[in-house]
Amino acid sequence: MISIQHQLLKTQITALKIKDHVVFIGEGQHLHIHNVISGRRITSHQVFSAAVVHGVKLQIHTTPQSPMWVVAVFGQKSLAVLSFTPSQNKCHVLLEETSFMDWIVDAAWEKDLSHLVLALAHNSLLRYKFIIDKYLINKCLTTFRFSQRNYNLDSSSQSYECMKKAQCNYCDIVATAECADKCVLFSGCVVMTTGSWESAVLLAGTVAQEVLIWGPCGTLDKYGRYVPYHRLKGHQGSIFSVNYCPRRKLIATTSDDRSVRVWEVTETREHVASESIKNVYPIHSEQKEHNWKDSKVVERLKCYGHGARVWRSLILPACVVSVGEDSKICIWNDEGTLVTSWQAHDGASIWSVTADESADRLLTGAGDGSVRSWYLGRKESPIMELRNLPYNRNDTTLSVVKDESALSYINVSSNHAHSSEKMHDSETGENSFDEKINLSLFSESKGELHYTSKIHKQDFPRCVALIGKKQPLVIMDSGRLYLWNCRSFSWCLQYEDERLKNYALLQISQDLKSAALATLYGNVILLYLENESLKVLIDVKVTEGKIFSLLWLSGDQILVCGGEGAVTVWQVCREPGKVSKKQSHVLMPCKQRWVNAACLYPDDRSSANTSTARYLVCGDRAGSIHLYNPQVTEAVQSLRGVHGKNGVTSLLVVGHWVYSSGRDGCVRRLVVLDAALQVVTTTRVTGASWVAHLFFTFGRTLAVCFHDVKVKVWCVEEERSLVEVECGGGHRSWDLNILEAEQELVCVFLKVARVYTFTALLKDKLLPLIKASVNTQETMCLQVLFCTGKDAVCATGGEDTTLRLHSLGGFESYQSLGVIRSHISSVRALCVIDDGVKNSKRTAESESSVWLVSAGGRAQIKVWKCTYLSSPSDINTDSYNVKGIAPDVCQNTQNSTDCDSTSAFTFNSSNIICREVTSHMLRTGSHKTWKSQELTLDPETRYMDAAAFWITKSQAFVCLASSDGFLRIFRFCAESETLELVCTEEWRCCILKVTKLQLANKSILISATTEGSVIFWDPQDVVSWMAQCEASDMAPSPKINQLTMLSAHQSGINSIAFINQVVCAEPSATQHSITMATGGDDNKLGVWQVLLDTTEEPLQISVHSIYEVFGHASQITGLHWLSHNLLASVSIDQRLILWQLHYPQEEENILNTPANTKTVRGTEGKSVCEERHSKSPVLKAAVSCFTGVPDIKGLAVVDSYEDNHCNDCEDSEGLIQVREILVYGMGLQSYKVTVKIS
Repeated sequence: MISIQHQLLKTQITALKIKDHVVFIGEGQHLHIHNVISGRRITSHQVFSAAVVHGVKLQIHTTPQSPMWVVAVFGQKSLAVLSFTPSQNKCHVLLEETSFMDWIVDAAWEKDLSHLVLALAHNSLLRYKFIIDKYLINKCLTTFRFSQRNYNLDSSSQSYECMKKAQCNYCDIVATAECADKCVLFSGCVVMTTGSWESAVLLAGTVAQEVLIWGPCGTLDKYGRYVPYHRLKGHQGSIFSVNYCPRRKLIATTSDDRSVRVWEVTETREHVASESIKNVYPIHSEQKEHNWKDSKVVERLKCYGHGARVWRSLILPACVVSVGEDSKICIWNDEGTLVTSWQAHDGASIWSVTADESADRLLTGAGDGSVRSWYLGRKESPIMELRNLPYNRNDTTLSVVKDESALSYINVSSNHAHSSEKMHDSETGENSFDEKINLSLFSESKGELHYTSKIHKQDFPRCVALIGKKQPLVIMDSGRLYLWNCRSFSWCLQYEDERLKNYALLQISQDLKSAALATLYGNVILLYLENESLKVLIDVKVTEGKIFSLLWLSGDQILVCGGEGAVTVWQVCREPGKVSKKQSHVLMPCKQRWVNAACLYPDDRSSANTSTARYLVCGDRAGSIHLYNPQVTEAVQSLRGVHGKNGVTSLLVVGHWVYSSGRDGCVRRLVVLDAALQVVTTTRVTGASWVAHLFFTFGRTLAVCFHDVKVKVWCVEEERSLVEVECGGGHRSWDLNILEAEQELVCVFLKVARVYTFTALLKDKLLPLIKASVNTQETMCLQVLFCTGKDAVCATGGEDTTLRLHSLGGFESYQSLGVIRSHISSVRALCVIDDGVKNSKRTAESESSVWLVSAGGRAQIKVWKCTYLSSPSDINTDSYNVKGIAPDVCQNTQNSTDCDSTSAFTFNSSNIICREVTSHMLRTGSHKTWKSQELTLDPETRYMDAAAFWITKSQAFVCLASSDGFLRIFRFCAESETLELVCTEEWRCCILKVTKLQLANKSILISATTEGSVIFWDPQDVVSWMAQCEASDMAPSPKINQLTMLSAHQSGINSIAFINQVVCAEPSATQHSITMATGGDDNKLGVWQVLLDTTEEPLQISVHSIYEVFGHASQITGLHWLSHNLLASVSIDQRLILWQLHYPQEEENILNTPANTKTVRGTEGKSVCEERHSKSPVLKAAVSCFTGVPDIKGLAVVDSYEDNHCNDCEDSEGLIQVREILVYGMGLQSYKVTVKIS
């Protein structure tokens, strides 16, 4: 008995529908129901066997027990009806999948739920009878909570059809209507004016660039078809969506021409619905019945703002929302002006959009498999000037054009910021104060005013910061310190010191109660906030000369950097009012030798207590990060120029991770292992030139970034921008604070010698992630790294140039472990340097590491070290003030998780480390210096596949298949962490695949090409040369030897698989037999017998065809042997098939022999495979299922676990073996394959 059970699907989100904080998500054949507030999944159900969900229609049905939602789900030619009870969070099936003869483009319920009106793709309407009481009375509903669809078929069956779709009973179709214009529809919208068939109107979006409006009450032509009421022309492309808003009487259409058009419906004759109809089917006052034939439809708005095709639109009470292929969300006002737009899904196409108008939330679903929520009800927080800053009036002149007392707000930006930030460049002041500055200011009573001032530069604000909750603190160039009083709305002089004149550093402590000032003369002044006033706590001279940087390390420790790179850490004792030197260090020499950022790495990493700091981590202006031991003056380790030459801007410790940011626009995650810093991941912030600061709040790591004159707040985990504000640029002094209790962000900054501030609600910004993304474009390759039980970690590479780590943990359990942006082009090949250990043996019982090779476009190859930490320290969110936050803000702090409990994962982002070790690109010229190197003359060379294995404990053999027809051999040294090209072998066409076959005492390389040939290579000479040579400047390496060539297919071979390590039981045996499978573009699946004789050199190889079958309707892209006679295959036709290799008169035993070991020595000197070949084996399909992943690129197999008993089976006797199959392409799907042997 063989069964395939669906576990997980991550693919394009094609349908969204929200109601009362519950969102229905269409993903492939599945319908997921999530809570919008928390982001948690409520239930999931597979509604279709092979169709994709394209739409969801809801209607409320009142029952004696509780209200029930009737949910109609349609997609392609299929329809299903379910019921959902919100009070119980249960889903019932009312109507199983029913198929029709044409595609369904839209559906609508009639008023009494007795019928469904369906719009079909050939411009027709269909009335389908559906009586809900009949289904409820006959108990035709089945409870599916966390349901899983199981495909079971006896292995002896000749058929492999997995599901029987319920065919439509055409006796249930009570009426049909066809339009006089017979054309194909890409979209449609069924409008039920009064809830009856007679009032149905179809807004049909055609491929002929127009919208047809017609209904079953229109005029018939001579053929009995209905003539359209209106034709909406204007688009220059096919119509992708049509929406109608009965409240506003507006129609919105989107098209291939990248435009959004809004049409207004004007009634010329109005019919008021009867009171009886209103009682049965409540309608809005604006939704009165009108005659569409006599109405007038005119184009009102024509909106251009997208850079690609526009897929969907949404009409809301105050705006129109559009989404499209360019991953942009555009908000349009009633005048057709683009109010705002933003990149929502990291470049992935947005396929669906919906909105909860009561909560002002917008939800979008994209091709990356993610569903994100956005706040639409944001009220723009005006940027307010804190006026009346006391300048030295003897040196300042003011001229006011109009009444200055009316001025309160400045219109600087249309957005607002939201994260906590502290970064000051005190050496830069406002110097251009002699010129006149015109600002447009706003008053609530007098409208726009013009304010002109001329300020001489004798005195001006130099530094600004936030102390307390949200009190701005300003240091003037004259040395005066002013504090803003929020009650009296005025500035109060707090401190004045001549030593602060012309130069001062200002830093606020983490508890926001203390301010530290540094002078040009080596003095440090500590002020303490008490009763809304500042008091001098400590005034001490800590160094001779200028203090270049001053940083708070903790509430009672400060770091001072003086001349010549002298770094000192001081302990602050508040009660005696003294400071004591705790440790001293020296920075490495560089051009600008001072510390920009610093943090303490605590000994107890599970808390934020830094009293027992293990290390001091510093980032300097030269972009380097240094690790200091408190007892040693010099740095223990230095990562030179890790953030480029412009400097490190921020360092933050979260759990056992160290996050760093720099002016190179990157955020890096590091970890301290074996007294050394290691870079784990690098994330480049999209649309930002440099990252200014990092902070951790609400369970998220946020980055404050600058680009041009705007500041942007970026969520590192979700990789999305939360807010953008125009503040003048990061060169000015500014500060941000987050008030977690109030859920507010407060920002203060200087612009044109004036102080401005604004606030923003965090509740609007940090909304939970409903579903996490898997990849923004196609997944080209997948490699399993670790697994234990039901949990597995895999790495994927895609067309979006990213390398992503994923954790899979059973049914609908998924967690994104990180996104690595390091490749400059697509990642097409992944492989683990083979050490002879299966992925099922790399368990979570102890700390383990694997070496991962990634390769792809631009002939770029990288080597990574992936490490599993057996017992990492988890992040203690209590120590980061996450308590007391509203449930809808931090309910889903693990934003990249799709499961019911994150603790269920063995592998998570805190115990998996992926570090880049080395990289290589094809170059010409000298390899001694960078300046003398040039890119290869063929920059389009791509690495298509990779294979690697260890030849010694420290040296590995890496082989790459290239698009230019070369097999390239590299040597990787783990000790020196170097990668070098040692030899190449040319073939006459593109090499698509390369894999390694391990024999008893040697390895064989097998490659496949675009001409359909399979080539066998002997790399033993190169392997021996690598094992003997240690230096790269020794004699040139030998070439790999071609053994034989097989013409297996008529065109390209996309997949090749063999039973790994098929060797004789006797170690001294010289004959080997291999069962090989190939699949190609010609749709053929071939099984081959490969016989190898190692008695003589070179090896003797003979290949015989066992069986050929055309079992797929398209190209075969993935093959894998689950056992010696069970083969899995996938194809572009989106089918997963398990094939069984039958040997006549042989006792069936599918998995009794593992796939990696098989004895081939038979009786009378014949191999078992030779005997089987003489019996004419047959390849039969055992079981098949449709997968929801489009454009399949391949499959991978996880030996998840093996057991002698199966809880899912009634009869638990016999051997049960389980495999997990991962199918990848435009998404990712996981299946559990269970084989029971009696």
